Amino acid sequence: MEHQAGMNERHSRILAIDDTPANLLTLGAALSEEFDVQIATSGAQGLALAAEMPPDLILLDVMMPGMDGFETCRRLKADTRLKDIPVIFVTALNDIESEIQGLGLGAVDYITKPIQVSIARQRIRNLLEREQLRRQLMAQRDQLALEVAEHARTQVMLRKLTVAIEQGPAAVVITDPDGTIQYVNPGFTAMTGYDATEVIGENPRILQSGETSQNTYQNLWQHLEAGQAWQGELINKRKNGEHYWEESLIAPVTDASGAITHYVAVKSDVTKRKAAEETIKDANRQYQDLLSAASEFSIILTDKNGVIRIFNRGAERMLGYRADELIGKAVPAVLHVAAEVQQRGEALSAELGRPVAGFDVFIAKLDTEGQDRHEWTYVRKDGSHLTVALVVTEVYSATGEIVSYLGIAQDVTERKTADKKLQLAASVFTHAREGIMITDAEGTIIEVNDTFTRITGYQKEEVIGRNPRILKSGRHTPQDYAAMWKSLCEKKHWYGEVWNRRKNGEIFAEMQTISAVCDATGKTQHFVALFSDITPMKEHEQRLEHIAHYDALTHLPNRVLLADRLQRALLQSQRRNNSLAVVFLDLDSFKEVNDTHGHGVGDELLITVSQRMKSALREGDTLARIGGDEFVAVLVDLEQAEDCQRILERMLIAVSDPVISGETSLQVSASMGVTLYPQDGSDTDVLMRHADQAMYAAKQAGKNRYHLFDVAQDNAIKIQHDSLERIRLALSRHEFLLYYQPKVNMKSGEVIGAEALIRWQHPERGLLNPAEFLPITEDHPISIEIGEWVIGTALAQMSSWHARGLAVPVSVNIGARQLQQDCFATRLSQLLAEHPNVQPWSLQLEVLETSCLEDLGKVGAVMKACQAVGVDFTLDDFGTGYSSLSHLKHLPAATLKIDQSFVRDMLDDPNDLAIINGVIGLARAFGRSVIAEGVETAAHATLLISMGCEDAQGYGIARPMPATDLPAWISGWRHLGYVGKT
Repeated sequence: MEHQAGMNERHSRILAIDDTPANLLTLGAALSEEFDVQIATSGAQGLALAAEMPPDLILLDVMMPGMDGFETCRRLKADTRLKDIPVIFVTALNDIESEIQGLGLGAVDYITKPIQVSIARQRIRNLLEREQLRRQLMAQRDQLALEVAEHARTQVMLRKLTVAIEQGPAAVVITDPDGTIQYVNPGFTAMTGYDATEVIGENPRILQSGETSQNTYQNLWQHLEAGQAWQGELINKRKNGEHYWEESLIAPVTDASGAITHYVAVKSDVTKRKAAEETIKDANRQYQDLLSAASEFSIILTDKNGVIRIFNRGAERMLGYRADELIGKAVPAVLHVAAEVQQRGEALSAELGRPVAGFDVFIAKLDTEGQDRHEWTYVRKDGSHLTVALVVTEVYSATGEIVSYLGIAQDVTERKTADKKLQLAASVFTHAREGIMITDAEGTIIEVNDTFTRITGYQKEEVIGRNPRILKSGRHTPQDYAAMWKSLCEKKHWYGEVWNRRKNGEIFAEMQTISAVCDATGKTQHFVALFSDITPMKEHEQRLEHIAHYDALTHLPNRVLLADRLQRALLQSQRRNNSLAVVFLDLDSFKEVNDTHGHGVGDELLITVSQRMKSALREGDTLARIGGDEFVAVLVDLEQAEDCQRILERMLIAVSDPVISGETSLQVSASMGVTLYPQDGSDTDVLMRHADQAMYAAKQAGKNRYHLFDVAQDNAIKIQHDSLERIRLALSRHEFLLYYQPKVNMKSGEVIGAEALIRWQHPERGLLNPAEFLPITEDHPISIEIGEWVIGTALAQMSSWHARGLAVPVSVNIGARQLQQDCFATRLSQLLAEHPNVQPWSLQLEVLETSCLEDLGKVGAVMKACQAVGVDFTLDDFGTGYSSLSHLKHLPAATLKIDQSFVRDMLDDPNDLAIINGVIGLARAFGRSVIAEGVETAAHATLLISMGCEDAQGYGIARPMPATDLPAWISGWRHLGYVGKT
């Protein structure tokens, strides 16, 4: 009994099943001192007790009513929970067949009645000891399997760690089986201060500080001697005597036979934190630490229901969770995209023919394939996604039961991205609109895409293995290609335009990028050329270049190209020390051709004349069109003035020769202004301006000629420019005002109106008459501004008088430039509309007869348009022009004004008197009224009245006066009458 008690920490439980109470009492009494005995009086009761608390041994009677011992044994062995419990049959039967039957059902022994208690007790004791030994052997087998697996995993980890030994920050020590140091890495030197030469051949005990417990060292060697890795913390001493904490992972390295050949220690200096007080002792923690060291993988261990039990450091780094945040939670709920899990479950359900959902999605195929490999989308803690390759396997217990599932995941996001990029690159290569050519490092073509074939005409088979020189056009020099290769060698890149030749011989332009593809060492392996056909673009650029620099009608250089040509000519003239001429040319009477025959004929004339002028120039000279009928010629390499004059004369002849258009013969002439470099200017702007000024001088001199620029003329133009600017300033400062000179009927004494006359209240020079400033404004746009100001001011004054009950018709003078504006009648209507109380008939416009000569037709049309508005005209200074009778016929003016030059001398000069008489006769003949200006004496008035001219104005009647004085003058005139009145 003592021996039995020593072998068992508790009494073994025995279940006795017998339908005879006496037998049960006997067994109980015999066995209860050494064993815990339970009794059952039937097979059914025995099965229930065994299921509730499985015994270590069952004594089973064979002969029982109902369920006999054999059936009871059969049911025990059919129950997976009870099948391993040893059964001893107890029976009075002594035949061999019954014993064989019982043993065949799984019984381990047979005891016959009557029972010999001491023998039965010993047989039971022996049987229990054998069962205990069997169980111990099974446990040792399972432990050995775990240790073997653990050892293999440790070996794998050690081999992985050796890759980073030399570069890693950790200290690494390798010893032989006796502990003699054979190798230390630089991390060891950095940690301890010992150089490798100082410790090779020594024992690691040279690092011991005496502060690490002996238990720690014993534990260390126990692991190592058992072939296991040891991880823990030690207090060691550096070469300089300083103590430090280190975390060490020490593992044996074995050969193929399992014999230890080395020990490898990986040490980290953990002085800054306190070492853990307990070393890792149990296998589960060792397993978890080894899993944690596999940082490149996410390793998750779950129970059979998918609840996380182990979450290694690799998983923490990969997913952003701490292990304690996920342990105890279900895998699909926290790490996976629900829709993806559902989709996978539906696919597996269709494949396996049964419902698959939840955690079953990850393990459904393990029964048939042993492991499940699939790519999944993991969800990190921050909500971001990554793609992993997940392998799920079953983990078995020592008894062969599935106890957990191991999932090993590797982040393949970058690989997937790279795969997509490769697929995209392949797609781009195939479908790119650019041609792509790949060569090896020597320049031999190894691949081209379809666009290459489309652009060059060469099929892939025709160029593979050949050099890109087959595309050379011959337009580039060897230096061009040398610069290209220099860039490729130095910068690994070249970009630019290349002219190449297609298979059919056609030359084409391409925009090309060449890049060198290098290996890890920087050595060029391939060249990749991307190019696009830019021939249409180049052609378009050429067209745009022509449009930008050439006149669309004559195809002569335009103003932009002229500026460039002139600048180049100046530089050339400086280098050659000779002269050049700039000729500004304007066609005379071209406007009449356009107006009379239309723009189509005008364009034809321009084209013909420009071709003739160009032919009149020399090679190297430039002829440009800079405006409608304006041209500029640049004459280069002039050695003497006669060279220039001969060319100018040829140009005049070229322009003046008739141009035949259909059945019409057209003829124009040219006014040309000429300036010389370096005599007349040193830069292009000055030369152009001087030539322009000289051209206007040629026009003023009678046209159809050329005029050489002179300095005096330039000074006069500058003075004119300054005067115009001062007049413009005066207009903006409201320095102009209107004076009014009354008009009267000399016979009746009636005031018939007043003429508005402009004055300039100059701040320095006082009140200026029109003759002192208006001539400067002729043929200048400011004359239009002044004329419009006069009309507007006169209408405003008339409106003011009308509001005071004074209705005085007013005439204003209109210049030729203003009158010939296409919008003049429209603008006049707008000004009248601003003063609705002024009747249009009360405003009369005076226009010089001579100003109508340039374009009678247009002036006549404008006058008629104004008459339609209600405003009539007076022809001023009538009789001073040429062919006045013809003008009177075409110009619908209501009144003729006799010029004061005739009136002034009419008393003494019979010619002037005759002209006045003729004008009065013409007015009467054409039904026009007549008025004389410059009437200064009663004798003038009396003679004019006698000749039939009753209306007049002049100093003899009244001088021009401010608007404020006119009402009082009119009032006084009416009361006093005219002194010359008859």
